[in-house]
Amino acid sequence: AALEPGPAEPAAATTRVGVLGPLLVEARGEQLHLGDTRWARLLGLLALQPNRPVAVADIVDVLWGSRPPRSHLDLIGSAVRRLRALLHPQLRLAATGHGGYRLEGTPEQLDVLRFEARLDEAKAAGDREGVFRALDGAMACWRGPVLAGHDALHHHPTVAALSRRRLSAALAYADAGIALGRHDQVVAQLENMRDDEPMHEGLHARLMLALAGSGRQAAALALFDDLHTRLATELGIEPGPEVRAAQLHVLRQEVPAADRLFGSSNYLPRDVDHFVGRAAETVRLVGAAGRAAVFGICGMAGVGKTALAVHLGYRFADRFPDGQLFADLHAHGSEGALAPEAALDSLLRQLGVDGARIPERLDQRAALWRSLLVGRNALVVLDDAADAAQVRPLLPGGPGSLVLITSRARLTSVDAVTTLSLDVLAPAEAAQLITRVAGPERTGHDPAVGELTRLCGYLPLALRIAAARLRDRPLWTVQHLAGLLRDEHRRLAELSTGDRSVGAAFTLSYRQLTEPQQQLFRLLGEFPGTDVDAYTAAAIAGRELRETERLLEELVDVHLLAQPALGRYRFHDLIRDHARATGLAGPAAAREAAASRMFDYYLHVAGRAADVLEPTRKRFPPDGSPPARAPRFGTEAEALAWLEAERGNLAAVAAAAAGRDRPRHCWQLVQTLWRFYFIRGHVHDWLRTHRLALRVIRELGEPIAEAELRKNLGLGHWRSGDFAEAVGQHHRALALDRASEDVWGQAKTHNHLGFIHARGGSHAEALAHHRRAVELYRAAGDRCGEARALVGLGDLHYHAGRRAESAADFQRGLDLAQEVGDRWGEALAAIGLGFSASPRHARRHLERGLEYARAAGDRWGESMALTGLGMVHHAHGDLPAATNSLRQAVTLAQEVGDRWWERIATTALGRVYTASGKHAAAVLHHERAVRLARDLGDEAAEAEASAALAERPPARRKVHA
Repeated sequence: AALEPGPAEPAAATTRVGVLGPLLVEARGEQLHLGDTRWARLLGLLALQPNRPVAVADIVDVLWGSRPPRSHLDLIGSAVRRLRALLHPQLRLAATGHGGYRLEGTPEQLDVLRFEARLDEAKAAGDREGVFRALDGAMACWRGPVLAGHDALHHHPTVAALSRRRLSAALAYADAGIALGRHDQVVAQLENMRDDEPMHEGLHARLMLALAGSGRQAAALALFDDLHTRLATELGIEPGPEVRAAQLHVLRQEVPAADRLFGSSNYLPRDVDHFVGRAAETVRLVGAAGRAAVFGICGMAGVGKTALAVHLGYRFADRFPDGQLFADLHAHGSEGALAPEAALDSLLRQLGVDGARIPERLDQRAALWRSLLVGRNALVVLDDAADAAQVRPLLPGGPGSLVLITSRARLTSVDAVTTLSLDVLAPAEAAQLITRVAGPERTGHDPAVGELTRLCGYLPLALRIAAARLRDRPLWTVQHLAGLLRDEHRRLAELSTGDRSVGAAFTLSYRQLTEPQQQLFRLLGEFPGTDVDAYTAAAIAGRELRETERLLEELVDVHLLAQPALGRYRFHDLIRDHARATGLAGPAAAREAAASRMFDYYLHVAGRAADVLEPTRKRFPPDGSPPARAPRFGTEAEALAWLEAERGNLAAVAAAAAGRDRPRHCWQLVQTLWRFYFIRGHVHDWLRTHRLALRVIRELGEPIAEAELRKNLGLGHWRSGDFAEAVGQHHRALALDRASEDVWGQAKTHNHLGFIHARGGSHAEALAHHRRAVELYRAAGDRCGEARALVGLGDLHYHAGRRAESAADFQRGLDLAQEVGDRWGEALAAIGLGFSASPRHARRHLERGLEYARAAGDRWGESMALTGLGMVHHAHGDLPAATNSLRQAVTLAQEVGDRWWERIATTALGRVYTASGKHAAAVLHHERAVRLARDLGDEAAEAEASAALAERPPARRKVHA
């Protein structure tokens, strides 16, 4: 009663309710404190969903949970009366059907509406500055976590949804602010959210960049360290790539968007049972409901377009009192797409228009349709649209109605349409759908549910069919059903029940294609990799590049291909199965010709990329014919970019070549890749592809090529930490080199063995191998090889403590590499000189090597150069610069998988932390170095790291007053 105003009290200032933070209530110019009372919780629940009805069941759940008192309706009514008295007259608390309530207000009065309005402004803004201003206003609506202090509402779905929208808005705000250079504003905003999102890596990455951009690099790096420690101690994981990339950017100092015409008739089909997911799409459409809007919900067959549109139609029904209308446009019907005239006839009859009043001509029907909807609020679902021409006459002419169009094609030429491209479900949502349809008693906590959802491609239609089959077959288990779907050749047949079939849905899409589109669709079905670019597709199809690009985009438009990245195209797994099955019904000769073009394309283009990375590499004449159209590589960076984009495909194509009796394509393709794997650290691919190629080439009886593959495989084993296998592969290669009298091959093998033995701590063996490599390279007249062997000798002498000999070796290697134009050998020699030369010259050599390594994308060389620079900075007393360089070196060594060099860089960084007085950080790094040395079996390195661990920082001098 104390909250109720006196009868003579006039309405004062604007009444406001805020839930974006602790509950805030301002009435008649005063801020009211409602505490954790029943009416406070009710007000919070209503203000979370302003201008939207809140069901009585939802209210009961928030106020009492599962055990409400018998008088709960009376108690709710009492709370409502108190709130009405409190908020009157500016905010209206209206009753809705079935005992629910709705809090009605404006953005000025309700902060949720104000936040949504600012987000809408950001979406409508035409430039980044406008986006930033609008998002700044959106973030200003927040005072903390949603309804902080009201635990009863903490787990409400709307709270979670608002929190996600806050985070999303904050990330977009940060991106825009950083791009505009508003780093201080971004820091202030993200710092406010940091405690609310203590482990969100995207937020921390942006905060790091903003801190660095505002001149607080140390704070940015400290933020990384705090997150690193928290993730390690609480979750047992390392920071992900987004945060590590931000760390590298910071370290490098590189800081980078009315009368009613009809009643509430509902002509929608039955709502789908067990609807799951689509939260983001629903939130987007909720904001549009009640305003003039046309949404095109597009996506592949079976992704749930109609289910979403119908589900939303029922959800929004009360907002469109003039009816919910539905027209199936039959784009994929057996009798062809429905004519617009026929669709309008159906829609007009749903409005209650007598058939005798419906005109014959299309333009007259469309005019009548538009005139009847003027000033009305109707929801119209136009399902399975064929194209824009079919849809345009069916669109209302004025505001008030919401139109949802579903289509497998993108309706981009329809004016004012906003496209929602529907993707498959998230794995957790897919598992939830399986459980709801099949029943929890059938799925329980079976881990095979995850595999089953993956085999269904997370596609809603496939998931529903699979779950229905499981539900209707009591003897089946999830594992049994997953086993049936593992066979790619029968998967589509298993995903069929009654009149529902995934394969049949795809076939309807395929039949709508032109003949060239169908041919490309079929041929890409047999591609063994993950995704393709236009060059690859053109080679496979034997078509011109421009024509292929057009066909690929047309397949994207009808959702038979996806575009995961600009210029790259990929099938959904189940569509790939359909494309492959469709292709198998075609002529075998055409498929074989396409496969030959694909194998030739990858072999020749990978060879060109390898030539750019390693101009002095050993070449074997490639089989097949070079492609007529292929990407060109002018720099190491361009070659590396192509190899990285095609990495998974290259391994898959090599395996396919082996499986299709093309052994020479297999081993020749693999042989071109070792240097790429070496400098980028893709050890798993390295070992897998080279083992495959080795099995193939042993059957061909080509000893020189076998020896080359064994050397490359041996280096891969060294990088993986398997020293014994690395040495064994090289000795087998050496035997082949000698049997073939291949002097050059022997020299290379000895040089590799010297390098591997040096890393393993066997200096005597390493010295013998490197010296023999120098002799053999000289005998073969290979000055490039001799330069690299001298670099190996220099490296060995350096780690043995013989600095003068090391510097002389490196200098001779550098001179030779410059003479023959071997840029990689030149870079390695320069880096080596930086370690062994006098401090006066070391920095110049290291920076030279670092410049080349970065230009070439050589992470391995970059890690070594940065380690040397860190040591030089340490020697000169520049501890911040030393820390910066060594942190980057450790990260890069981890990326390429070189644990031996990671140990060196980690030990050096630990010493810098010791000198900086950061004892805890020093101990962590020295302990890591000890573990690395122990894992590598290097006793000398372990002793060195243990000695560094035992060091203590210098005692601090006491300061007396």
